[in-house]
Formats: sequence, C-alpha cells, structure tokens
Amino acid sequence: MNYIITEETLLLQKRAGIITESQYREKVKEVEMNNISPEKAVDKAIAVAPKLEKSPELDKLADKIANDPSLIKQLEKALAQGGIMMNENLKNLDDSDMETLALNLAKKAEKMNEDIGIRSNPDQDTVSGGLGMAAFFGGGTLGAMFSSAIGAAVPTLATVFAGPAVAAALTGVALFILARKVYLKMNPDL
Repeated sequence: MNYIITEETLLLQKRAGIITESQYREKVKEVEMNNISPEKAVDKAIAVAPKLEKSPELDKLADKIANDPSLIKQLEKALAQGGIMMNENLKNLDDSDMETLALNLAKKAEKMNEDIGIRSNPDQDTVSGGLGMAAFFGGGTLGAMFSSAIGAAVPTLATVFAGPAVAAALTGVALFILARKVYLKMNPDL
C-alpha cells in the first residue's frame, strides 16, 4: 500500500514504536528535502558551483564532448530542456543564466514530485527519481557520463541533495558549467 508520508505520519509511527527516534529524524529530513521550493533548491545547488567549476571530471567530460558531434547534440538537447540554447550567444551567458537553467529544471522536478507524490515504497519514491535527473536530462551516453562526473565531483549528492528539486537544480548548474567549458574548448580564441 502506498501513501503520502508526512511529518505527522512519521510522528505517529515513532509514537507507535514502528520507527526509532533516529529513524524519525532522518525521515523528517527526507520529507523536508522533498518539499523544498525550487528557489531554495537553486540556492543550495549554486553553492556547489565553485566545486563543479574546479572539477577535473567535468573538464575531462568537456574535452570528450567538444570532440564528438553526437555528444554535442545531446548536450544541446539537454540544455534546451532547461531553456538554454548552445550557440554563439553562449559566450554572453552569465551566472543569472545558470540560475535560470537550474530553476527551470528544479521546477520540472517539483512538478514530477507533485505528480508522483512522496511514497512509502522505496521503488516508487521520488528521491531516487530526483537523483536520476542528471541522466534523464542528459540522456544516452552523455547522461551516463554526466551522472558519473557529477557523482565524482560532488560525492555527497546522495545524502546532502536528497530532494528531487535540489538534484535537478544541481543538474542545471552542472549542465551550465559543462556547456560553458565545452563552448570555450570549441572556441579557444575567446
């Protein structure tokens, strides 16, 4: 049986002895992360941007993409999902565009979260769905490589960024940084 888990439900489970105090605190944090607003999710993701900028994994991925037309097409498609076009105007993009991309993806994740709901069944929960956002928005080969690069750059993703909106916002930030790196590698004269 699936039902929406709330803090009140968890409190009842704790009082009934179904879960321990530590399980209760952990699950309340999960519920809070699943209910975080897209705007707050973007703030959390942007805080990680400097770490992603310095990531050797994203540098390696940018090198691969810049030299592979099929990966460039996948990157363009992923950016378009968030409302950014990878063209000659990419050099004019700034951090407000990174915020826009992250917010667009976080809002999509929030919508998916509302459509599915927070469930007691771990096979259907949206936390794992949120962590898969990087692969979903990248798709194909790029999605797998991108997910791996983010996981290596920000290893605490699974614990700190449990909510789907935050994972999607982090995806937006990382996509933006990756696109900028690819664009600069393709246009070394800039």
